[in-house]
Amino acid sequence: MPEILAFKNGDFPIVLNLTGGRKQMALGALLGCSRAAKTPPHFIFVGGGPLGIDFIDQEGTQSTARVHGELDISEYLNLYGLSRRTPELSRRKHQSHEEAADAVEQFSGIILKDAASLQAIISDSIKPRLSADGKIFNAGLVDPWFSKKGSNRQKKRVGDALKCLVGVDGLTSAVNENDQTVLHAARREGVDLLNGGWIEALLYNKLREHFHDRPDVRILPNVEVGYPEGDEIIGEIDIAILFKSQLHVIETKVAHFGSTQNGASAKALAQIDKWKRLMLGQFGRVILVQPRQTQQNPPLAKGSFLSRALAAGADLALGPGAIEDAVALVERLSRQ
Repeated sequence: MPEILAFKNGDFPIVLNLTGGRKQMALGALLGCSRAAKTPPHFIFVGGGPLGIDFIDQEGTQSTARVHGELDISEYLNLYGLSRRTPELSRRKHQSHEEAADAVEQFSGIILKDAASLQAIISDSIKPRLSADGKIFNAGLVDPWFSKKGSNRQKKRVGDALKCLVGVDGLTSAVNENDQTVLHAARREGVDLLNGGWIEALLYNKLREHFHDRPDVRILPNVEVGYPEGDEIIGEIDIAILFKSQLHVIETKVAHFGSTQNGASAKALAQIDKWKRLMLGQFGRVILVQPRQTQQNPPLAKGSFLSRALAAGADLALGPGAIEDAVALVERLSRQ
């Protein structure tokens, strides 16, 4: 380095970038600069979130200059040869999650106390169905008393929970043939909310509340991912977390995961593998949120869905405290 800098006769300021590299490289650069320059060098270190430059002058005084160098979600996906589809979907979901925040909070307060049983009743209560091609939605009742699952006491608790969602996503109050108050679903969005969308909405709102003073942590719901060419959508991220130009993915599920041969289990494992392989790189994480199941004790059975999900690199947030655990996992990631 003294030879490289000698042509200037040392009569110039030197700024040494200490970001990355090995300690030996930094020491070698420091020694070289010190011998070649007539004045001590300045130092910079690039990092942090939001991305910034720490500048240390000759007197050892440190100051930080923030720069707009972090990737947004579209730029990030483009680097992996992918593209973001229908950004308006995220905007619509953000608005609907925000509008439904209080209702979903009250609903989940009842359901999460016994999510395994109560969600099973809800899913079995939904009479509105899609046509065979998945394009036509038939409006109808959501009636827990129609379900063949659960006790009458549990069905009553589901009925109380459903009342909290009146007015959300086209769900309105109705009366069944036995004069019991139930819901009427006029739109597909209402059925999607009952079939597990409420977990996504609840977690999204909790994350936004938790990170409200962290502009470096960007939280986006329902990010559709495809290839730049063609119309194929290869998947939809339930909740995308982006900070320090690194993407992390949250998948929320209500299906009960049994053996890995189970359809829901196989699909979830394939989704985890897809996100890890296509766009998360070495440091991106997948957080799987499932309030209906808990981690068995003793340790997870070899070959079970949960053990294979862990082996695939997923972080698990399970059981009644799944939402709080997921927020804590994201908080830890954001501090790394």
